[in-house]
Amino acid sequence: MLRRIWLLPVSALALFASDPDEDLLSAARKGDLAAVKSLLQNGAPIETKTSYGQTPLYLAAMNGHEDVARFLLDQGAKTDIRDTFYKAAMLDFVLMRKHTGVARLLIAKSSAGVDQLLDQVSGSGNAELVQAVLDKNSGKILWERTAHSGVPKTKRHPKSSQASPTPVTNGKIVIAWFGSEGLYAYSASGDLLWKKDLGLQNAGWFFDPDSEWGAASSPVIYKNSVILQCDRHKEGFIAAFDLESGNEIWRAGRAELPTWGTPTIVHGRDRVEVVTNGSKAIRGYDADTGKELWNLGPNSEVTCTTPVSSGGLIYVTAGYPPVQPIYAIKAGSSGDLTLKGGKDSSDSIAWSKQRGGVYLPSPLVHDGILYTVNNNGILSAYDAKTGDRIYQQRIEGGNSFVASPVLAAGKLYIAGEEGDVFVIKAGRQFELLSRNPLGESVLATPALSGNIIFIRGESHLFAIAEHPQ
Repeated sequence: MLRRIWLLPVSALALFASDPDEDLLSAARKGDLAAVKSLLQNGAPIETKTSYGQTPLYLAAMNGHEDVARFLLDQGAKTDIRDTFYKAAMLDFVLMRKHTGVARLLIAKSSAGVDQLLDQVSGSGNAELVQAVLDKNSGKILWERTAHSGVPKTKRHPKSSQASPTPVTNGKIVIAWFGSEGLYAYSASGDLLWKKDLGLQNAGWFFDPDSEWGAASSPVIYKNSVILQCDRHKEGFIAAFDLESGNEIWRAGRAELPTWGTPTIVHGRDRVEVVTNGSKAIRGYDADTGKELWNLGPNSEVTCTTPVSSGGLIYVTAGYPPVQPIYAIKAGSSGDLTLKGGKDSSDSIAWSKQRGGVYLPSPLVHDGILYTVNNNGILSAYDAKTGDRIYQQRIEGGNSFVASPVLAAGKLYIAGEEGDVFVIKAGRQFELLSRNPLGESVLATPALSGNIIFIRGESHLFAIAEHPQ
């Protein structure tokens, strides 16, 4: 009797073997002392590192696993390790997260001595988070306040800052959101009205629990409340807070992956919705109560764009592969809106596409046309009612785009990462009107007020207006 034997190449066999380095890092991160001991006894290297340069001791210490940290220190683990992403010493995160027992261990076990170990704490990692209000016509600083000073509690993406969210005001109260460093409310004259600590906002790549890219979702004002979307590695939520007192009005838990888009207020015929982009589902909430009204999937596993609405439709897009959808959702819908049987429309979905969604710049809708800009500078225009593509054109001279397009006086203003602002005529035909170099990188979306466009560059804030004739 012949027996069939399957032969696999060595590379395929490796798929079934565990990686002791990764297993050790994972065990240290979780605080699994028995697994850490076993892996070290079986030859796993004690100084193995993550892609961010974190060792098992670093991971155990920053997560407050005192027994694991003590064991690793007893085995000779090094204490003078810096995170290569954020340049932060081990003690930075231990002190930030108030793991006092672990801090004592590190200081007691350090061969470098107390003073040298404390010197390792990242002086360059300190940050001042400042809220400033300027006269829009002159650029004069009317007031500025330091909301927080110290080492940030989380890392950030190289293209972000610890102050990425855009402040919002109703003319009387100014709201600033600094992620893990808190939510702040100031009067129009700069007096601190209230502040709230909403916990660690450790949003990062869903595949790596140690990645932290920083908060980016901006607060929005609705009636007498400020609404905030906080999607992080665990226990995300959306909540509304009273503008004058900071008291929580409502909160809805979100079983979501980390996201970075801002919620959008949509005024419908019978109700007002808060629409959120999310990896597991796009959702609509009652703006007054926080009750979830509807949900829709599938969506990208990383979502950064903000929904927009016009003419009774809500447009949501995302561009992280493989799912890169565009949805046109009818305001006022209810329940599970997920399309069935491969359809691209329904009673609740006017139209949809499973390809063509964009990653970072948010869409823009104007005069019956939906515009999207991809990171690589591909500008697409769609009929907002039907989803038919009107044109698709590369913006010549622009290689990378992070900021979202804005529109004024029948023109699209699109800021490129390399510092050029492209002006394109709005309408059904692509026409590049001008290319305007600023001389420095631009990542933030321009803002419009009256006849002035404000552009925040890497080093300057620009205010640009047409000179009167």
